[in-house]
Amino acid sequence: MSSFCDRQPEACVVGTKAAVAIGQRAQAGAKMVFDFVSDYASRTETGSVPAPKIVAARAVPPSPGSQSTLTPSDLDPAWQGPPATANAVPLPRPRKSPHGKA
Repeated sequence: MSSFCDRQPEACVVGTKAAVAIGQRAQAGAKMVFDFVSDYASRTETGSVPAPKIVAARAVPPSPGSQSTLTPSDLDPAWQGPPATANAVPLPRPRKSPHGKA
């Protein structure tokens, strides 16, 4: 490298200035990224949406001598489909083949 600078001193000066400028830009970019990440990590709330309030669920105490571990939601009735209507269309029955198989 030193022999190149001896033969082409102007090119060596320009190259040195370019390397310094690139190094300074890289350093400034790294600082911006570091500041952004630090700022983002230090925030706990953005302020745009309020934090949800956590409410402890109250358990129903079992009656004395009971080993029931069911919660009130466990005791809710199971979902059932809609009631059958008088206008319901029955499903088609499979046809019998002429060979006696369905």
